[in-house]
Amino acid sequence: MNPTTQLGYLVLADISGYTAFINQTELTHSHEIMSELLELIIQQLQPILTLAAIEGGAAFTYGADSKVTRGETLLELIETTYTAFKDRLETIRQRTSCACNACKSVPNLDLNFMTHYGEYLLRHNGNTPELISVDVSLIRERVLKDHVPPQHGFALFTQSALDRMKIQPDGWTPYAASYESMSEIKFYRTDLQACYRQRVETRCVYVQPQQADLVMSCDLAAPPPRVWEWLNDPNRRTQWMAGRKWSADLRLRGRTAVGARNHCDHGAGQVTEIIVDWRPFDYFTVEINIDPARRLTQTYRLESNDDHFTRVSTQIKIEALPSPQWLLRPLVKAILWLLLHTDYQRLARMIEENK
Repeated sequence: MNPTTQLGYLVLADISGYTAFINQTELTHSHEIMSELLELIIQQLQPILTLAAIEGGAAFTYGADSKVTRGETLLELIETTYTAFKDRLETIRQRTSCACNACKSVPNLDLNFMTHYGEYLLRHNGNTPELISVDVSLIRERVLKDHVPPQHGFALFTQSALDRMKIQPDGWTPYAASYESMSEIKFYRTDLQACYRQRVETRCVYVQPQQADLVMSCDLAAPPPRVWEWLNDPNRRTQWMAGRKWSADLRLRGRTAVGARNHCDHGAGQVTEIIVDWRPFDYFTVEINIDPARRLTQTYRLESNDDHFTRVSTQIKIEALPSPQWLLRPLVKAILWLLLHTDYQRLARMIEENK
């Protein structure tokens, strides 16, 4: 079968410090550590992206348009993968008492990403996908990396990738590069180390089951990043939340994060939802303001059962109700239970139909 030209995201996850780590440390330990880290990176990325090749200390992946329907999910996936990588480095450091150079050099490793949106030819060599195009070479040859100062823990996105993702690079550092027959390439750098520090330091707003007025779980036939997309994309939410139309409102720095707002029109009135904690693809918490006298706090928790299933647990706490609360509280709990139960049934069906 002749390959056809496709459009999609091209993403390289590149472990910085790889060459020195392999060449200057004990081969047995360095190989074991590097294999563990590459396996972690691939595992984190594969729910959305497809592995095309492992090249030394880098994983080259791609994602067709049909696989990445919400641009912010790709950015969140990269940030989450970086967080998992840094956490694993710390775990390796803590669990070993070995004094070899490989084990002692683990803290010197870091992770960088390069992302571009463009054309590629996809063909298969046996079971292995092979991508060919100038756009592919731009990422695989790390052309963009040559135009930024030497550093660790960053992500580079070309303008074409950001346009497709609908992300505004507010506060990101701009660059430009030239490559072969392509016109000047504009791209931006964002600091993943700062993102990691923020995640570690940010306060936790989480409705514990024992604090909640309502707790409900649902098993869904998709990995956490896919479920995350269904839970947060306004268009998808409108599909599985019958009778409610969701739209994005405030987006700080152009993306979903703590402080972002969503708007819901449900026919009988309007609701404002404020994100108060945001930990892709682990959990998020929102404050739901129905009116000044009615307010809820709701946490969605995602837990991976295996590579293909996710358990979503929802804990809702009723923060404010008008009087008489002794009468309204059980009524509101009953309405919420019925609404959420129906929503989850519809969500499970839609995810199954859209595999």
